[in-house]
Amino acid sequence: MPEISVIIVNYNTFELTCNCIRSVIDNTKCNYEIVLVDNASSECDARLFLKHFPDINLIQSKTNLGFAKGNNLGIQHTRSKYILLLNSDTVLLNNAIDLSLERINSDPNIGALSCQLVSEDGSLQGTSNEFVTIWKNIIRTFRLQKVLPAYQFKKLDLEVEHETDWIWGTFFLFPSHILKYLPENKLPDDFFMYGEDKQWCYRFKKLGYSIIYYPTAKIQHLIGASSSDKESERFVKYFLPNEYQMYKLERGRLYAAGLLFSSGILLIASFRPTVIAKGFQYFKISIKGLLGFI
Repeated sequence: MPEISVIIVNYNTFELTCNCIRSVIDNTKCNYEIVLVDNASSECDARLFLKHFPDINLIQSKTNLGFAKGNNLGIQHTRSKYILLLNSDTVLLNNAIDLSLERINSDPNIGALSCQLVSEDGSLQGTSNEFVTIWKNIIRTFRLQKVLPAYQFKKLDLEVEHETDWIWGTFFLFPSHILKYLPENKLPDDFFMYGEDKQWCYRFKKLGYSIIYYPTAKIQHLIGASSSDKESERFVKYFLPNEYQMYKLERGRLYAAGLLFSSGILLIASFRPTVIAKGFQYFKISIKGLLGFI
């Protein structure tokens, strides 16, 4: 039985996915299996993957399930102690899976772990993030963190291992036994794409587990390469509505609307032109939520 199942969801990214699979094979020595979920791609026959990689477990969905449901479909076909959700637009830069597996094995309190994500230009991506709250937003809007230092914006060192609130789903390693504590014994899959990783971490932390950023393990992430939407379109179409929906599910409609409204105020109060427009988008979503349109 493999110790870790690597789940990759493919949707019309044949070359990227092949590169990803090849990097796993070339850089991984532990006992693993690769489960590839094809989300009804039209680019080519998904069985072509088996010609290149006959040892993978190919699961073909009849419809495009999105990221979360696609991963849950893959999880149904796993039988290992650990599960790694790995984006198709990534390649391993070192033995990231071996290193991450060793780290998560060393601490039973780790609920999820992500590695260091490196862009093509060598810059580091912000996969480690904090949860915002209405109270944090209010304090930061009025610059009260100067007298309440616990509410300072966290400057996370992406070269140093640390515990965090939530990590991206790009490289998302977790022990499979956590699933038995979740509704329907699966990862929450309320969203088609984007925002599900934050919800997963929120649920894991409610169960008492820690979320770890582990930069010793490194992968390259071609951010956005597996999606055809532009960043601004993704923000309005997916990120904001899913942000509202997540907090509505976890904390209720009033809290979700208040959180997004206070986030909008914080952004506008920064007086930075690049984020003021986003602040007004937060306002729109919070009002739509209060009126029941989301």
